[in-house]
Amino acid sequence: MVCADRIGANITRKPAVSGLEYELLTDLEAEPVTLSDFKAHCRIDYNVDDRLLEIYLKASRQHLEKVAQLSFGERKVRMTALTMVDNWKVMYGPVDKVELPHVKFGKDIITNSGGTNVSIEWTTKWSTGLPMDIVVAICRYGAGLYAVRENMILSVNGVVHEPKNYMDEAQKMVMKWGNATFL
Repeated sequence: MVCADRIGANITRKPAVSGLEYELLTDLEAEPVTLSDFKAHCRIDYNVDDRLLEIYLKASRQHLEKVAQLSFGERKVRMTALTMVDNWKVMYGPVDKVELPHVKFGKDIITNSGGTNVSIEWTTKWSTGLPMDIVVAICRYGAGLYAVRENMILSVNGVVHEPKNYMDEAQKMVMKWGNATFL
C-alpha cells in the first residue's frame, strides 16, 4: 500500500505500512471441533486413529486460520510495524480486548495506531461462537487430510479419488469470513 506524500507534477510516494509482523503469542486452549464431532463427520466408529485424528483437526484449524487470516478461538496476538496508517484491518481477529489503551480499535480496524514503531497486543474471541460453516470447513479439511495420508486414494474398484476437492471446498467456505486486507 502506498500513499501520496505530495500532489502535483512530481509525486513522491512513501509506504503506508512497513515492517509489519504478526506473532501468535498463545494458541487455542481447546480445538473448536471436538474429536467426537469430527469422527461423526467422517463416519469413524473406532478409536485406533484418535491421536492421528486430533493432529489432523489441529492442522486443519491452523491451516484454515492462515487462509482466512482469522483466529478461530480465544488467543493472544501481537502486531508490530515500523510505520502504520490508521484504519488498518488487522489479521487474526476478531479482536476482543486490546492490551494498549492508547490504541483505538473499531471492529478489527485500528483507528488510531500511533504512526511509527507500533506494537499492539490483543485477545481474540468470537462473540457468538464460531460460525457453523467454519466448523464444517475444519471437518472437511481434516477429512481430506485423513483420507490423503498417502499420495492417492484408490476405491475398491481401483478408481483414483481426488480428496483435494474436499480440502479446496473447505478453504472456500472460510474465505467469506476472511480478512480482505491481505487477500
